[in-house]
Parts: sequence; C-alpha cells; structure tokens
Amino acid sequence: MQLIKDGLLMIPLFHGTSTLFLDEILSKGLGGVNPIIKYNIMATLEKLVQKGYEYLPKSEQRYLAISNMKLKQTVGNFRYNGVYLSPSKITAVKYSRNRYGSELITHTVDLYLFLKECSVPVEMDNDFLNHIINSSYQPVVIMASGIPRSLLKSENNNISIDVNFKKLQSLLDEPTKDFQYFSQQTNFELLSPKIITSEHLTVLSGEEYNNIREKYKSAFLR
Repeated sequence: MQLIKDGLLMIPLFHGTSTLFLDEILSKGLGGVNPIIKYNIMATLEKLVQKGYEYLPKSEQRYLAISNMKLKQTVGNFRYNGVYLSPSKITAVKYSRNRYGSELITHTVDLYLFLKECSVPVEMDNDFLNHIINSSYQPVVIMASGIPRSLLKSENNNISIDVNFKKLQSLLDEPTKDFQYFSQQTNFELLSPKIITSEHLTVLSGEEYNNIREKYKSAFLR
C-alpha cells in the first residue's frame, strides 16, 4: 500500500480527546480551537504552582516539579501548543483516557485538588475549570481521513516528517507486522493555524474503541 498519493495520506490519523470537546471539534474542525489557549490553562497552572511553592513543605513539592516541566514545555512530550495525531489507534486511545480528554487540563485540575487536600489556601479562579471540575466525560477517538501531507509536521521537532513517512511506509510494506502496534511512536502535529474540517472527521464507535482496548490491553498497562 502506498502511504502518500497526490499529496494525500492514504491512511487515517487518529486524535484522542473526550466528549467535553467533541461538539466544538465537529463544528469548527480539528485545530479550529485550542482549549489550552482559549481557557487560559497555562496561566491558571502557573498560579497554582506559585501557590504551591509558597505554602507546601519541600517534602510535598515533587508534584510541583512536574507542573513546572509542563509549564516550560521543554521535557519529553510536555508540549501543548498544537493538535497531535497518530497513525495508531492505540496512541489515540491512550490520550483519550485523560479524565477531561486533555493531559494538561487534567493535570491542572489534579494539582488544584492536591493543593486543597494539603490545606493550601487556594481558589480556582478559572471559570471553565470550575464548570467542568465535578463533571464526567467519556473518552473519544476521532479519525481524520484524506489529510494533505502539507498540513502536518513531525510531533518531534528533532525528527524530519520525511523520516516519519519512511517509517510508516516500511510498516505498510511488511504486512506481517501489526501496523497499529508498531506505529504508536510515529506521530504528527497539525501545523498551526491549519484546520482539518469536519467532512474529514469520523468519531470511532464505542464498540471499536473498546475492541482496541481489549485487543491491545497490554499496551495500556505501561
């Protein structure tokens, strides 16, 4: 199977999120709205971190170090400025399992709750987070089809997108290899301000979502 034809990916890519953001994605497209920017999540996280360092003893500050890495976005996959897609349903399912469908939003709420448990005098001054904090949302995987390669770059800024394409093509050329499993780390970022419009988007059914979790359950134990 050919990976790219006439500038279009011949395989779908997948994005993990939750029902919290689903309607907005389907109406405005994937990449149409960045909730991290729209709801000032970074600013809220920074305030919480500052409060934590002010009141927590050093023995309780390990969680704050992780928060700082997320704020600086300089370590590992702590990057939240864009929209990320994977050729692997497994990867998308993993990301969708964050409580709110966003790793950073989930972390920010968890830090707030942690500070409250530690009797730190802190209030949640973010209206959006206040609204969702006690609500439950379902994980969702969105499939994006017919994507122009020109909309994408490598998730890892140190790796050329052509290297990603070469890896995926080699997997497609080896049918004995499980493409979903071996493509988990070969991911993409949607170039800003590009948008994948709704006609290219399909929501995976609950049955297919559960089938992925069951078939590759060992991948979710890490």
